Amino acid sequence: MIIEKLDKHLREENIGEKQPDCFRISSLGQCFRKRFWERKGEPKEPLDERTLRVFQVGKIYHSYLQEVLKTDLIGSEIEVRMGDFVGHIDAIIKGDKGNTLLDFKTVNSRKFNFIGGEADRHYIMQLLTYAILAEKKYNITESRLVYISKDDFRMCEKVYKLDDNWRFDIASDMKQLDDYWRNNELPPAIPQAKWECSYCNFKQCPSYKVKQ
Repeated sequence: MIIEKLDKHLREENIGEKQPDCFRISSLGQCFRKRFWERKGEPKEPLDERTLRVFQVGKIYHSYLQEVLKTDLIGSEIEVRMGDFVGHIDAIIKGDKGNTLLDFKTVNSRKFNFIGGEADRHYIMQLLTYAILAEKKYNITESRLVYISKDDFRMCEKVYKLDDNWRFDIASDMKQLDDYWRNNELPPAIPQAKWECSYCNFKQCPSYKVKQ
């Protein structure tokens, strides 16, 4: 009984989410076609109950950490915009010589064990885009990705510096996607990371067969 009620609630909550009128900063560095279709509202396979629960666990961890940090918290869930791109900063906390921007990422324990390996480029791009948008207003001097193992609450913090190379990559990504949108030109179905097709719900994409 409880399981059915929970699944029903999560499905209704997900269906109730508004169609975005812009691109999400959280999707930077990912497949252009996927992001284009998401904004267009193209049909896709609905998320299964397990995935919806995973997302909910992430929200719970975010809320808990924001509560723990409240004495040092300058702001949380801060909406920021850059042209047709919008996102929400998880938290900004006070520092001695400046303030620190935090972006929380919940992952499974297997992923957590390999955080020291290949960098999550899309996460870094998201984090540093927030830094660009908040650096002056909130005096940001440090940006951190905070990985959280949702299985056992282990945590790992990684600091990333906003430099000219990252600024260029972020601006280039935004411009390419914006150009496709303004020209109403369907982008190529080319994932920018090898894991993307496995998590894509657009069955009409020719790369969807990779997921199978």
